[in-house]
Amino acid sequence: MSPDLQKNFFEKEMTFEIKSEFQNMFQEQARTERFETHRQIVESKLKKGELIRPHVLKMIGLFENMESLDAEYSNEMAIDIVLHSLHKGYDKFKMNCNMHSME
Repeated sequence: MSPDLQKNFFEKEMTFEIKSEFQNMFQEQARTERFETHRQIVESKLKKGELIRPHVLKMIGLFENMESLDAEYSNEMAIDIVLHSLHKGYDKFKMNCNMHSME
């Protein structure tokens, strides 16, 4: 094989290896971020005395982050998770939402 062909082959091979390495690195980073974001969603709880608006906005942001990581929740699932995160003072509200299939 001529030196030019060897150089061209080596550069293409290195480019493929580098791309593959970057892809693996970013996939692992995305997996870690998905795991952490999902953990935050599951552990989110509104405490008595806290305002509901900032809590819901925070959860919406977490759901949007999951969507950007290609792991989105359906709207129905997201609503169920948000309702579940509310404290017992919102039980009548939750029951009302479920009875009337509110979105």
